[in-house]
Amino acid sequence: MTTSTVRPPRRRGSGAHPAIARRRSRVRRARQGRAALMAATALGLAAVGSWLAAGPALTVTDTRVSDYPGPDAGPLRAAVAQAAERGGSLLSPPVGAIRRAAQTDPWVSDVIVQRDWPTGLVVEVIPAEPAAIGVTASGRMLVSADGRSMGPAGSRRGLPQVRVDARAPLALGARVPRSSRATVAFVAALDPGTAARVRDMHMDHGLVIGRLTRGPQIRAGTPGAMPAKAASLMAVLAQVSASEQRAARYIDVSVPAHPALGGPDADPALTRGTAPARPAAAPDASARTAPADPAATDATGAAVAQAATTPTATAAADAMPSPSAAPTSTSSTR
Repeated sequence: MTTSTVRPPRRRGSGAHPAIARRRSRVRRARQGRAALMAATALGLAAVGSWLAAGPALTVTDTRVSDYPGPDAGPLRAAVAQAAERGGSLLSPPVGAIRRAAQTDPWVSDVIVQRDWPTGLVVEVIPAEPAAIGVTASGRMLVSADGRSMGPAGSRRGLPQVRVDARAPLALGARVPRSSRATVAFVAALDPGTAARVRDMHMDHGLVIGRLTRGPQIRAGTPGAMPAKAASLMAVLAQVSASEQRAARYIDVSVPAHPALGGPDADPALTRGTAPARPAAAPDASARTAPADPAATDATGAAVAQAATTPTATAAADAMPSPSAAPTSTSSTR
């Protein structure tokens, strides 16, 4: 049995009823109108946001500095206020410019910028600590780890002392002479307990030398790799008793991987404040010798690898930690 399907006849023309076509047209126009309205609204909001961000409504007009430990906060406030009002707004404060302006002061390690609605900013100072006391021909001053003057030292104690080649203490923020920067870098890399024992660190005939309270002379060699040499000194002191330190004449860390501890019978001429211009080529008679390494020589011409080391000093050299870079602070906006 066969079946057939009867289909209604197709309408000629467009195929859509005029009423349906009109309805579709109205819907299409309504959608286009809503899209245009939304676009206009978004554009308006963007314009308002841009005006708020860069316009006068939220322009920074008041900047306060808190927790500043230095002697004179006036120049810092002026520099920070100028940087804050030069660009940006309360919605997007110029943190980078404020940070750079603040760090021109040696007492500032970093800053945290906080909004103080409706038109102010609070710049919280993370203070820097003095690394040394710089001794000049006519006075003392505090010195930062990057070698800048932090003002008069007054009665400050508990910091290493370095000689600064200047007639008088430098102005706030001024850098110490190039001849004193290696000594500052050396003491800045020491831990506080060791650093507090360092006295009279200075350059003499191109060599960095100093002394330890209740201990021997420090020989740091030429002005390079100061953090590694400081780590070597700390490693040796950690392995040598207080009595052995008092009996020794010098600790030589001019080659950080091979420090040498000079015994009480060492040549006194080598332990004075000024190193000899041409030291003897033979190793110190009071020290035990290690296998010679021709590549490791001190700037004075003496073979440092042949320098005398006690068994504890040798162990200290093996245990010496590798110097690591100082942590980098960052700025943030709350």
